[in-house]
Amino acid sequence: MISAIRKKLSAMDKANCESDSLIGQEKGRGVKLTPSSNGKAMKIKVDDCLITDTRRCDCLYFYQQSKSKRHSFLVELKGNNYAYALEQLEATKNHPNYIALMNENRPCNELAVAIVSKKARTNNPKKEEWEDLNQLRLMVIPIEDNDTYDLRMLTKSA
Repeated sequence: MISAIRKKLSAMDKANCESDSLIGQEKGRGVKLTPSSNGKAMKIKVDDCLITDTRRCDCLYFYQQSKSKRHSFLVELKGNNYAYALEQLEATKNHPNYIALMNENRPCNELAVAIVSKKARTNNPKKEEWEDLNQLRLMVIPIEDNDTYDLRMLTKSA
């Protein structure tokens, strides 16, 4: 899976969008993906790299836990503007570059992840309405400033 995504990035002339690090940080909040010992992961910079022509989220992670367990995470790191984070996730999900990469990763457990401040109001739009509209599961993760969330925690229940 990871090698197929790398090939697709190259074919799209976007190989430079693969990040050297599996850690992302913005607005005092962070995200990382710590793969299992036999797992493989990659992070793609979406904002101003994979997508430059519309709203977009910050990054995209692909994680192959095992031969049959594949995950993708669309991630937006946001302060308090929850509604705008969801707009960015939606625009990314519907962008041809994202769709092309996802076609290389089927089947997989696809999640949208909004990492927001603990103070953010996350009741509007409602999570369930957004999921129904976008046909994508959404995880809203409020964290403290200067904290980092490990996406691997989301694979334990999948």
